[in-house]
Amino acid sequence: MNSTCENPADAGTSSGVETDLFSYAERRRNYTRQTQPATGTSADHDRVPADNVTSIRALIGDGAHSFERVFRGRVARMLNELVAAGETGVTPIERPAPRYSDYCFKLRKAGLNVETITEAHGGPYSGNHARYVLRTPVSVIETNLPSDGGAHG
Repeated sequence: MNSTCENPADAGTSSGVETDLFSYAERRRNYTRQTQPATGTSADHDRVPADNVTSIRALIGDGAHSFERVFRGRVARMLNELVAAGETGVTPIERPAPRYSDYCFKLRKAGLNVETITEAHGGPYSGNHARYVLRTPVSVIETNLPSDGGAHG
């Protein structure tokens, strides 16, 4: 059987089944890359691969009510993803990672407004998933990576 699938994680498996879920995620990812600028984020924040972020120092909010905070570990990774995604938001369907809800919970406890939008998806395992959208203005001041131990800002 010579079939293909869009999900890179399924490459080399015997099923080779392309589900509506993965087709949707790929189309959404491509659409987002082509049409959506990251809004409400720091203009000078270069997109750092999320898997490499160890900490982020950021200015939260704007005006007189803004404050500076440092986020570390996977919470920093999640903040990096949310800032880069802008109004599009992020979902574990499009970029699999563990515990999105926990990281957003911790960001909320730190004073950020992260909206949860419930979306339906089809396919053999149809159901609902969450999309998380950062609603608080965030300006990234510094991003730390493990490889060089240095800061990027």
